[in-house]
Amino acid sequence: MTQTIVVDTSAILSIFEERVSLEGQLRELVGETNIVVPSAVREELSAIDSVESRSAAALASKYGTWSCTERGDEGVIESAVKMNAFAVVTNDSILAGRLVRMGIRVIRMKGRKKFGFYKSDEVQ
Repeated sequence: MTQTIVVDTSAILSIFEERVSLEGQLRELVGETNIVVPSAVREELSAIDSVESRSAAALASKYGTWSCTERGDEGVIESAVKMNAFAVVTNDSILAGRLVRMGIRVIRMKGRKKFGFYKSDEVQ
């Protein structure tokens, strides 16, 4: 079964900082995935002027887009809820805590070059 995974700005940027394979890590964790980047994330990436953000925007263009009405974290949450996503990939601890409290699974960097599930006992 293919799992829908929503990716936020912090996660897609960390892929370039840590030089990690998003698809490979997600496949290892959850199997076959459908990676979706909310329009709010695409907007954030285009507003950041850096080599990493341009690379991240290019990578994001490989994946599906969900047009959301909200911006920033609210757009990520809106996308995850409306799509009934299996999980959200984020390295933003505040967003992760909000998602976990809402009952949405969170995947984040766990050490160098490794993704893992964010646990409820990590919530701030």
